Amino acid sequence: MNFTVKSKGRQFDRLALMYFGDTEVWRTSTAEPTSNGIIFSYVKDMSEYIYFWNSPQKIIFDLGNLVDDTYTGIWNTTLTATFFTAQSILTPATQIIPVSARKGSTSEASVFMIPSQNATNSIILPQNVNRAVFSISACGQASEEFWWANVLQSDINSFVPVAGTLYGYSPFREVQVYIDGQLAGVQWPFPVIFTGGITPGLWRPIVGIDAFDLQEHEIDITPWLPVLCDSKEHTFEIKVAGILEDGKGSGTLTKSVGDSWYVTGKIFIWLDEDSKSITTGRKPTLLLPAPVITTSHKLTQNSTGANETLEYTTNVKRQISISSLVTSQAGTQLATWTQ
Repeated sequence: MNFTVKSKGRQFDRLALMYFGDTEVWRTSTAEPTSNGIIFSYVKDMSEYIYFWNSPQKIIFDLGNLVDDTYTGIWNTTLTATFFTAQSILTPATQIIPVSARKGSTSEASVFMIPSQNATNSIILPQNVNRAVFSISACGQASEEFWWANVLQSDINSFVPVAGTLYGYSPFREVQVYIDGQLAGVQWPFPVIFTGGITPGLWRPIVGIDAFDLQEHEIDITPWLPVLCDSKEHTFEIKVAGILEDGKGSGTLTKSVGDSWYVTGKIFIWLDEDSKSITTGRKPTLLLPAPVITTSHKLTQNSTGANETLEYTTNVKRQISISSLVTSQAGTQLATWTQ
């Protein structure tokens, strides 16, 4: 896919999400326009989505914008696809199942906004799945865009007279995937500096890392197949956690964060050739000890007694291991996911 944009005037950076129906397939953003006008392009390999290209699809490309007397930049966009005949060394997924707000039928963006929305879908998987991978797309916006610079919750009011209330829940974020209410894996997101952020040197003349192609994180959920291939509905949920410190140098993961995180998920599945095959095995063995969290912070005051500087640290140690014996048409294998 080639996404080419022309713009002239003044504008903020804008987030764009591309869908095939209900399934997000690309998350990108825009460069900062100039008074003389700019043009920018990005090319993305979409081969992993061959499943969608094999049948007619509704493409939804959602790029919101605000135009008024101050923000005059309009996006003139072109989206093209180029197809190649080539021998692939990879086997694309047989099927891709969205975990999203599922608004494609009304031509709307199917993104969940956490914490105001519950990012949950109930899904019935085919019974002949031999491999499954959950892919997460997530990024913070509004008060969570610069989550990696947020302060500890106890320090949010440290500079109220001059800076107002600071954004909290610490500079640590964890995007979590739950299957039937049980943690199945996590993502520790990468700090993306969108255009207009921090200082021009980070996005001009070249945008920051991942700004034109926000990377997804994959969690192998193959160990869950003996549970998921029972022809029944199972819930898949995405959550985002921060840290609430206890004032004693430690803390716990929160059940929520600030407003807001844009999240979607999808399940890549590979099927046995025999459509009547049923995947079985043992329920997964879960090793999910609580994370070890340590925090520290120090405030200094000036001669008038007002807070002047704040230093704080956050350290998190986390280990996850999930494994099971999975029996499919290809035989029995030990499937393990560790982080």
